[in-house]
Amino acid sequence: MRRLMFLLAMALPVAAMAQDPRRDMFPSDGACYLRFYRADHLARHPDQRVKQFAIGPDAGQTTVASLALRLQVQTRDSSDFYTGLAYCHGTGAGLSCQVEGDGGGFTLQPRDDGAVQLALTSAGLVLEGASGFLDLSGTKGDDRIFRLPPVPADSCP
Repeated sequence: MRRLMFLLAMALPVAAMAQDPRRDMFPSDGACYLRFYRADHLARHPDQRVKQFAIGPDAGQTTVASLALRLQVQTRDSSDFYTGLAYCHGTGAGLSCQVEGDGGGFTLQPRDDGAVQLALTSAGLVLEGASGFLDLSGTKGDDRIFRLPPVPADSCP
């Protein structure tokens, strides 16, 4: 029994090291996730304001301690894009991210289908655009959880 416990204890650090959500979800500066919601989806979800959501690394801002991600969101009622920069760190199998300038936060979790799931924290998300700010609630509405599939780097802003 002692031998089994020793082997299990030795295996845990190896399993933890094999799990690197930063590298797994964003293996390069070109890694990108984007979801464009079609008109039929938006018609079925009238309380959803987001029409497009993109997220990818901002190479100029990334440090050893954190991963900087740029966000770009477009709403159904505007052609404007709202942007922000978030700093993320690993938390288990995912990332915990805070948007600069008190812009709220979100978590990112990898999905089995290669996509990521972005879930707003209760603080929500505030992004800036040419015509003002976009404020997405983290506690109500249909803009709290997004499944974002991977796309080629040239598909993202």
